[in-house]
Amino acid sequence: KCVTTPPFLAVITEPTSCDSEEKMESAIKAITSAVSTQKVLIVSVRIAKTDMIDEKTLESRVKRFTNKIIELAKVNKFYVVVSSDWLHTVEVKMPVGIHVKENHRSKIPAIRQRFGPDFLLGTSAHSIESAVEAVSKYSPDYLFVGTCYKTASHPEKETEDLEGPELPGQVRRVLQEKYDLSSPIVLAIGGIDEENCRSPVLEYGADGVAAIRSILSSTNPAETVLQMQSKMQHL
Repeated sequence: KCVTTPPFLAVITEPTSCDSEEKMESAIKAITSAVSTQKVLIVSVRIAKTDMIDEKTLESRVKRFTNKIIELAKVNKFYVVVSSDWLHTVEVKMPVGIHVKENHRSKIPAIRQRFGPDFLLGTSAHSIESAVEAVSKYSPDYLFVGTCYKTASHPEKETEDLEGPELPGQVRRVLQEKYDLSSPIVLAIGGIDEENCRSPVLEYGADGVAAIRSILSSTNPAETVLQMQSKMQHL
């Protein structure tokens, strides 16, 4: 059974995780460590397409990479979420869900029609208005909200351009107070690590966080996961 009570933690893969066999092996090793804690709700497979790698080679790697994570999910009880960019490559069935980018949400009705209503579906939001639109139109199961802190994922964003750690909690309150919705799960994203993870959750009210490098580049991903879970629960 997957984690059912907050705070929730999602792990997102590096976009370059399938650029080489070595990177794949390193990412799988880190994910294996992280999910061994059984404190991870979602592993989101986010792989960037690139002209530097033959398309068929990259597709093959993404399929193998995702299948290895699916096997881990069967033992360690978490959801595997695949970017909608790769639906032609990965078989969507439990425990696999789909993440749709904020600017690709118009694809959601066709995705639901193709795969049915019973898979996990999430999207991203960078404002309250975007989050409300996503929920009212598409009823996702979770939202990644932010960019909360400076991050290598968005090097173009200076500090003044960030949405900040307050936004995920603001989204949660608006959905609850104005729309009486306890779902979707709202996860803070962007530069999240074991030092700052508590603020979006304990100070501002997010349901949890999503992290990339702080976990996958850790020398001990399992310990980092446990530290983050602990800090999200205690001031």
